[in-house]
Parts: sequence; structure tokens; C-alpha cells
Amino acid sequence: MPEGRAALALAPAGSVRRLLAGAAAPTLSLILLGCSPTGGARREASGGGSSPSHGDDSGGGGAGGALSMISGLEPGPAGGPGGGHGGAQTSSEDGSWGTAAFNLGTPLDGYGYGYGYGGYHSASASSSTTGAGTGAGAGGGAGAGAGGGAAPCDPTEAIDTSPTVPALLSATGLYQSIAAKTLSPGVLPFTPQFPLWSDGAEKRRWVHLPACAKIDTSDMDRWEMPVGTKIWKEFSVNGARVETRYLHRWGPGINDYVFQAYQWNQEASDATPVDTGGVKNANGTTHDIPGEWECEVCHGHAPERVLGLSAIQLSHGGPGLTIASLSAAGRLTAPSAGFTVPGNTTARAALGYLHGNCAHCHNTSPNAVGFSRPYSLKLLTTATSVGETDAFLTAVGVAPEKFEHPGITHRITAGDPASSCVAYRMSVRGSDDAMPALGTEVVDQDGLARINAWISELPP
Repeated sequence: MPEGRAALALAPAGSVRRLLAGAAAPTLSLILLGCSPTGGARREASGGGSSPSHGDDSGGGGAGGALSMISGLEPGPAGGPGGGHGGAQTSSEDGSWGTAAFNLGTPLDGYGYGYGYGGYHSASASSSTTGAGTGAGAGGGAGAGAGGGAAPCDPTEAIDTSPTVPALLSATGLYQSIAAKTLSPGVLPFTPQFPLWSDGAEKRRWVHLPACAKIDTSDMDRWEMPVGTKIWKEFSVNGARVETRYLHRWGPGINDYVFQAYQWNQEASDATPVDTGGVKNANGTTHDIPGEWECEVCHGHAPERVLGLSAIQLSHGGPGLTIASLSAAGRLTAPSAGFTVPGNTTARAALGYLHGNCAHCHNTSPNAVGFSRPYSLKLLTTATSVGETDAFLTAVGVAPEKFEHPGITHRITAGDPASSCVAYRMSVRGSDDAMPALGTEVVDQDGLARINAWISELPP
């Protein structure tokens, strides 16, 4: 399977099927654009450029692919001019995009995959030849789209629709080699610009989208992930892996999700599923691993079920996948260059923090925590000023519900953090007053400072 293909790996959550397999799950055969599908041999395109062994260039798209996914060998359309540069080899654990991965225009289309991500590499040097070299250089071989040099890929092929929870993390599809911590082909990193506070734990995230699939972004504020999507989030404390959370959309229903937390063993050689009660102070740290019900509390209040992979969260120029890169690669049904959070630096920091830490429960969907008056802290892509944001409209100057505490007068009191419910509850841990109610035992002092600074700037 070529590794230069940049398909995503994802997995959501919701009401869950939690069926632990007694043995390791069968190997998932993902047919990525640029891979040979079952039922037909692979043939390299005449004129397909070859890539250097370390993937420094993507090579040409080739002239005429050879593989039809439907009926075996048939000539494909002529390949494009290639994916440009950007197939640079990176570290075996997390990988990154090459230097010119997102050349727009025909080079993208000609990468030998149809979309041509420009040569993403997350494999070790020993396997780098099968990355940009085979996927794009050898060319035309079994790609799709304008520059793939082959028949269109079959979007129904090799989609993981099993609701079974694999018995080991190594069986979920995250790693090609868990011993070397080498990611599987098509598993790509992403970073939300407003991450959830997790008591200081270091986190890394990866996503995988099935071949040919697109994220439904017709509602830009509620991305709908395709069936077969998987996401992983790894938590480390003091440099040691403690848990990895696994999300998998296995069916089209709103509740057709598996989510499962895996606890790493002391040797970090693999991880096993935790039971429904979770694990307190896992692996001798202060980090708690959630049980399944805790995952459902947060993810279940968001109708999209997937948190952290969204228009607002990926509208940044930092590392990993972004809304711009997904759009350029043709993986969104409604492409976009991204969105800007309104307000000055102080307002953007506070509104983003509320979005990343509170909006999964406090939003306007029927799944959200219920109040008689709307209470949403979610940033919407349509808001162009602070006064148009849900946080301002539903919290500033609005009396609290379902909560009483001396001196607290509003959800957010303009100009006065001390009488603001949001600020007070963020400052508390160890009681029912605390917010968030789950997943944290330590106050995020930096996050609290952002909220207090913004509230103080709001004119009374």
C-alpha cells in the first residue's frame, strides 16, 4: 500500500457499541487512492516519474494508468504533471508535510492519487520508497481523479464498518508498527487551535478518512464524518504514554460510533481497553482514564459527535491538517480557506477557550445540556463580531440557571469576573460547582486568566 497517500484516519463517538473482541481484530485493508485494490493487479504508468528513495520529490503523474477497480486491467486517463515537491522524509513517529505539499492547481491533481497531497511521509527510511516514489512517481499506477492515471477509486471498498472494539490498540489501525511507533499509511496528525484542557497532559491527535471519502461540510458548523472515519488522541504525562482514546464511525446513524480508551502498559509496547469504570491515577500518574460513560457525556451532547476536528478548530496555519489543506485535497464537500474568530486578541483567546472547553455541552442543538434560556458557548463560522457570538448573546448579562452562589449574578457579568458564573466555576475543583464537571482535577490558570481578561474588557 503506498504511503504517500494522505488519507485521514478518524473515529468519533456517541452512544456506543462496546463489543470487546476476544482476539485481535482482523487487519483493516484500506484502499487508498493510489493503492492497488482487490481484484486486479497493479501496473505502473508509462512515463510515471520515480521518486528518490527518501521521497524528496513526488515524481510525475505518468501517462496512462493501468488499473480499473471494477474489471481488472484497463488503461486509465493520462496523469497530470505530478505532485510537485513536498515528499520529504520525516520522523517515524509523527511525520509532517513536505516543503511544498500544497501547491495549488494541476500539480496537486497530478500526484498520482487524484488529490495529490504532495508527499506526506510518516514512515521510516526503510519504507520511504513506497511513499512518494510509488504513490506518485510510479505513477499513475493506481490513482484516481484528474492526475491519477487510473480508473476512479471505489468508495465502497475496504470501509471498516465493524462495531467491535479491538482488543489491543495495535489492532485499531493507528500504527504500522507499534514497536517502532510508526504510523499506518494514511494516518495524519491534526491539532485543534483551541485544545481541551487536560490538567497539563501532553496530547497528540491523528485522523484517518476512508479512501475517496469526503467530510460533509454543507453545515460548516457541524461536520459530518464519513463512515469508516477514525480518530486517535494520545495522552502522555512527563513524557510517558498513559492512554490513547480511539473513536470510530462504523455506520451512518447518529449513534453508530465506537469510542474506547486504551491504557498503555509500562513497557509502552501496546495498550488495552479500559473497562466502563475507567482508571484512576493510571500508571502511577495523576492522570485519570475515563470510562465509556464519561466519553458519552461530552461527545453525546454534540450532534456531530466528533470534537476538535471542525471548521473553527482547523482554521489555523499551524502544523498538521487544516481546513485549507483538506479543502485543497478535495476532502470537504464545501471547501473553505478558513474562518477568523472575531474580536481583538483578548476576545479571540477567551472565545476560543470557551469553544474548545465548554461548547461540546453548551450549544444550541437538541443534544446539548438543557436550559430554559439558550446557553451556547460555541463559536459559529457566521459570527463576524464579538456581539454576534453565541457566548456574548446567551451569557453576557444573562442570569444563571440551575446554579446559585453568593455574589454570582450573571453567566458573564460585563466588566466583573468576580460576579460571573463562568469565571467562578472555572476556578473551582473538587465540588459540584466545578466546570468542566469531568476530565479535570486541576484549575487551568492560563485559561482562567484569558476568560477574566476578556470579561474585564467588556463594557458594563
